[in-house]
Amino acid sequence: MTLLQNLRSQLGEFEKQNHIQVKLIPFTGQEKLYAMMAAGQPPDVFYTNTVVRDQLAAEGRLLDLRTIAAQDSFVHKIRPVFIERGTSIDDGWYQFCDWTFTYGIYYNKTLFDRHHIPYP
Repeated sequence: MTLLQNLRSQLGEFEKQNHIQVKLIPFTGQEKLYAMMAAGQPPDVFYTNTVVRDQLAAEGRLLDLRTIAAQDSFVHKIRPVFIERGTSIDDGWYQFCDWTFTYGIYYNKTLFDRHHIPYP
């Protein structure tokens, strides 16, 4: 299931639970987003990458979530790594991240054994 299919499948229940109506406008690239902002009709919520986030933050187009987060107990349930990933280069927190990286080291154990090298 794609991200878009997943969003569509859950949209009705989300709207019902939160008593709001969501207009899902899928698009690729950022041209549509920039056009909406230039026209003075930015979306209330959108999903983007960190490069675009940092650019929009530098232009003053995003709300730092810390300004409203202190008032919401939900924020204390968010793992700190997700807040860190949503923090821009200007130290503003502009997005809820839905991913983190898992780092690992893979090595050839046989090669280490053959050359009597201790494992990392």
